[in-house]
Amino acid sequence: MGELGKLLAGLNATKEDGETSLKQSMVMQMRNLGEANRHANRNLPIQLAGGDFKHRSHLAFDEIHNMPLANLYPSMLQQMRVEADMFITATGTLWELEMTG
Repeated sequence: MGELGKLLAGLNATKEDGETSLKQSMVMQMRNLGEANRHANRNLPIQLAGGDFKHRSHLAFDEIHNMPLANLYPSMLQQMRVEADMFITATGTLWELEMTG
């Protein structure tokens, strides 16, 4: 986590065209197991930094009626101005991620 913090701080300190490199990019960090003792691959912890999203919040989803992880990817693609409504098994975008613009 310390190295991730250094990466994010470096991207935030670097400016290009009047914007930080962190705002012009996205960094996603996640684990492949939500609960390692049971080898469960549901309810995965994910961190997303950068882009033009409103950060500094924690989004928690219902463990039973959860949102597919694939819904995050069209949101990220749209943030990069790629016209994409679907990504593999996505059922839409992750509307809980609000954009600042």
